[in-house]
Amino acid sequence: MATLRILLDYPDAPRISAATTALPHRTGVPARKGSAGAAEALHPIQAVCGQVFEGRLSDFESFAEARVLIRAGLDLTHCDLNTGDSLVTTAIGLSARSVAHALLDAGAPHALAGRFGARPLHWAAIMGMPDLLERLLPDADLAERDRALASTPLGWALEGWASPPRGSHSGHAVCAAALVEAGAVVDTRWRDNARVRHDCALRAALRL
Repeated sequence: MATLRILLDYPDAPRISAATTALPHRTGVPARKGSAGAAEALHPIQAVCGQVFEGRLSDFESFAEARVLIRAGLDLTHCDLNTGDSLVTTAIGLSARSVAHALLDAGAPHALAGRFGARPLHWAAIMGMPDLLERLLPDADLAERDRALASTPLGWALEGWASPPRGSHSGHAVCAAALVEAGAVVDTRWRDNARVRHDCALRAALRL
């Protein structure tokens, strides 16, 4: 039988389902990636999200694979040992939008701080994903600042608008509008920013 590591290299949810059904104890075991000299242990969900980020898996395919892994008993509380990022943060940061939705549907923790002290809400904002941001808004601390940018989630949305990260979507203005509607305060540096002032959609989103 093909290993889970090999199966995760290809968009083949039925074969992954068969493998995890036959060997359920392997579902949470890190999938290996990299050369023999530079091997890196990846959680199965991280492997799927990496495929999305590299353009090798579509939203539909990644959602199917994530659902298979979740049904097989995936540990939803896993956090990256290096960054502290939760699975939800990992999915959002790697532009695996549908995987993030599948994780949230399954009840994965969605408010944990990881890399830079940022939470999934910060990442949804900087990646321009308003559908995920809306799901993460309830009970969120809109004034919380990360350690790297010293910015609130609204600040992250504006950073993403100003310098879109690789793999980001185009919903930064919509994210900003949702955050302002929820009570987020616009920092002075953005309120006085010339680029912001000249962007009609963003100016309206920030109610300037």
